[in-house]
Amino acid sequence: MTSGISWCHDTWNPFVGCQQCADECLHCYIQRELRKQKDWQSLLDHKPFRQPWGQVYLTQTWRDPYKHQRELDGTNLCRRLFTCSLSDFFIALADKRTVADAEGKVLAMHQEPAGRCGSNMWRDCAWQVIRDTPQCIYLILTKRPENILSRLPKDWGVGYKNVWIGTSVGCNRTLSKVDSLRKVPVHPEAVRFVSCEPLIEDISENINIDGIGWLICGGESGNNPEYLWDADKHDWRKMLDIDGRRTMKVEWAKKLRRLAYREGIPYWFKQVTSHQPGQGEDALGKICQEVPSPPKGYRWDEKAKQSQPAVHVLSTPQASAGAPEPKSEPQPVESNPEPKIAATAKEAAANPEPPSEPQALGNCELCGDNEPVPAVEMYRSIDDQYHETPLCKDCADSFRKYDGKRLKRLMSVPGMLDQFPPRPWPIEAGRVSVAQLLIL
Repeated sequence: MTSGISWCHDTWNPFVGCQQCADECLHCYIQRELRKQKDWQSLLDHKPFRQPWGQVYLTQTWRDPYKHQRELDGTNLCRRLFTCSLSDFFIALADKRTVADAEGKVLAMHQEPAGRCGSNMWRDCAWQVIRDTPQCIYLILTKRPENILSRLPKDWGVGYKNVWIGTSVGCNRTLSKVDSLRKVPVHPEAVRFVSCEPLIEDISENINIDGIGWLICGGESGNNPEYLWDADKHDWRKMLDIDGRRTMKVEWAKKLRRLAYREGIPYWFKQVTSHQPGQGEDALGKICQEVPSPPKGYRWDEKAKQSQPAVHVLSTPQASAGAPEPKSEPQPVESNPEPKIAATAKEAAANPEPPSEPQALGNCELCGDNEPVPAVEMYRSIDDQYHETPLCKDCADSFRKYDGKRLKRLMSVPGMLDQFPPRPWPIEAGRVSVAQLLIL
């Protein structure tokens, strides 16, 4: 795997090149990356290097998904491919482009998908590659969600299992893109997702994530000075020749995490604002990199990208029912644990901690805020059971709502809760403890 983007296993670019269209595009990495690439179809031109804006270029990577599929054949594994990481899959510039050369001949690398779909159009052929490789989960992230419906394949129906559709929203001015995304039908085992990267404003109070299944967040990377974006003073159209990176305040990312947990959806924090990408993954107090489950019957190929930290897979009923669990060595289990749990609960009820002198447990384990967390408030705010996960009041309130949503989804799958290892606290009153949620 070659991708430096932490939330995917690899990237796939059937074509590259884009056009800036929103505030978030101002310092896009495409501008740096494409100027390093020579275009294989224009080597004899006076401008052999690709230009990042206003043009799109056909690539030689069309066989890459088939390579992934061959490696995954015969397994129940799948991989996430960020699609068009150096372009926009739904950009209008690609609408009428064909895979044929100047004489009308289809290039060898495109003959198979073109023959299968009966079309020479770039996007039609790309959809065929997607259909041919079901164990590749294509993450199609666009800044043009309003273009999606008119550019879906004829057999889209309720969607493809292996296509997740997302949009980029990093400031309040572009929040309407989430509304456009919600109009796109996606398969019940697929996901709509939102990438708040680069996050250049606090959008937590205004963004509506109803119908969204995954929230990604990150700061902007780039050279030259860092500065704070002001939507009232700055106009990205007049700043295209200015390099730099815009500040993301960590508190904005924490607010989005709380919002995601309140709605019961996975949250992936990618990076802070920095001159290099991938910096500060633990800036929220711990690494928060959660990913939805793959389609039913599959597991993520965790070995495909060894350099990445382990991620929490948040199961959904559709994706987790029937999905084989990885084999593990048997662990010694304490004999007859239930009476001990019951005895501990009775003992705790008979001898409660005095509420007048709460015990400080240190920083909030979820957001990392450095305020002392009282144990009494902590356990009463979550599930009225004694455990050792300190939370601040804001995170405790968020998890109280999140617990109910998560338990309801888990309980809808027969035997789902039995798949998780025993824990030293019971599930009571329609809530699951924080530590259980972190394992999920």
